[in-house]
Amino acid sequence: MNNRRAWLSAVMTLMLCGGCSYQLVIERLLTIETIGYDKVDAKLGLDATNNLNVTVSGPHISEDGEDRREVISTIASTSKEAKLYLSRRSDRIIVSGQLRSILYSEDIAREGIYKISDSMLRDPQIGNRVKLIMVEGSSSKDFLSSQFKHDAKIDSFLHTMLEKEHQFNTIPMTTLHEFTRDYYDDGSDPIMPIIKKTKDFFMVSGIALFQDDRYMTRINPPETRVFLSMMDRYRHGDISFNWKEPESSKQERLVLSFIANKRKIEVREQQEEPIQVTVAISLKGYVLEYYGGHDLSKKEEQVAVEAQLEEQFEKRAAAIIKQMQTHRVDNLGIGRYVRNSIGLRRWKQMNWREEFPNVKVTVKATVQIVGTGSRNFKPLPSKT
Repeated sequence: MNNRRAWLSAVMTLMLCGGCSYQLVIERLLTIETIGYDKVDAKLGLDATNNLNVTVSGPHISEDGEDRREVISTIASTSKEAKLYLSRRSDRIIVSGQLRSILYSEDIAREGIYKISDSMLRDPQIGNRVKLIMVEGSSSKDFLSSQFKHDAKIDSFLHTMLEKEHQFNTIPMTTLHEFTRDYYDDGSDPIMPIIKKTKDFFMVSGIALFQDDRYMTRINPPETRVFLSMMDRYRHGDISFNWKEPESSKQERLVLSFIANKRKIEVREQQEEPIQVTVAISLKGYVLEYYGGHDLSKKEEQVAVEAQLEEQFEKRAAAIIKQMQTHRVDNLGIGRYVRNSIGLRRWKQMNWREEFPNVKVTVKATVQIVGTGSRNFKPLPSKT
């Protein structure tokens, strides 16, 4: 019995010692917070089709406690092969458990990002809430290697800025999970925020619309909130309207902060006719800013302004629908409602990618002004 206890004690000691032999000391780690993917420059003479330029960025904490950033890049045929090469270029142990953002250059996004995203999904160290972002105009490597006036810690600043813009509904917050879900859904296509580098800062510059895993077209900032208000995930935000009065041709400008947004999609079928879809949007909000000739303290004039807002919203929404149909992308998920309406058997017989451009989509907007702020807006006095 004593021999058995001694043997078990020896085994436990060895196991404990073995567990202590591999320690992740923070000063010896390069914790990846952002990773970027680019096409390989053809001037390098490498196979651009089967190779990627991979750049990683993360904090570099020295033994004296100084916090710096380290940016390293390499060329590899796969994401996981790149990690092996990157490890040989750093004196730190590279870990990806704190990865927050994945950047794709525009060129990579146009060719398709499924293989990269699938590799990330298979990595148990990477969470499915990692954010996906497309970089406009420059490479991800150039973006991550730049010094911006915003903040020396670009990784944390990028994460915080995107969280803030998503909170105010100017961009979607597309995670690895959400992109993959929409990729595999045959009734919807993924979206992704776009960022752009300028001389000494960067900014959000729109929403990328994908067909499966390939970038096809974009929604520019003036229309992003119109687009997002047509998605049932977004409930509030500010929308700017500009129009000319029919009688006077005077320019009117109004900013509406909507506090309630409801979307309802109805599908109708008639024999020998294209599928008809009605997207009903109901917005309720208050006026933040108004320049025009209406006295919003009067109910009848407020109703007239609401009618103009409804007309302007429908025109802008119709232009977005037409843009999606032209590029054969369904980023609003209209196909999901068609699938539920016609049944799975008929849906499987239909090629939604080919059918969607022929669908008659009508947007019906209802706008209700529930407040004009701390004062009623009256027409500005004319200058004499």
